[in-house]
Amino acid sequence: MNLGIPVWEDKISPVFDTSIKLLVLQIDGQKEIARTEINLEREDIMIRCQQLQELKINTLLCGAISRDLFRLLTTANIEVISWISGPLEKIINSYLNGDLSFSEYHMPGYRPD
Repeated sequence: MNLGIPVWEDKISPVFDTSIKLLVLQIDGQKEIARTEINLEREDIMIRCQQLQELKINTLLCGAISRDLFRLLTTANIEVISWISGPLEKIINSYLNGDLSFSEYHMPGYRPD
């Protein structure tokens, strides 16, 4: 499974649509196997979606994301877990341990659907 996380410094990038770096984690069960940092294209949301498909991203953990890009990704069978913020390594560890507490990592202004 491939997990994508847009990064800015040592945190999750606040807005996925304008992120320029994506951390791609290759995961087996609850263990990280490999880690790669990719530069993202910013030109168009279709290109961004295609880039995630080519990277075989199964799940995207991100901060804010536009509705149009969210729809494109979910239509492409990419699970999107949005409105997440905080220290990158702490969130990765929580995700891998299955205890990603959304209330702890929600961005300000988060409203569940």
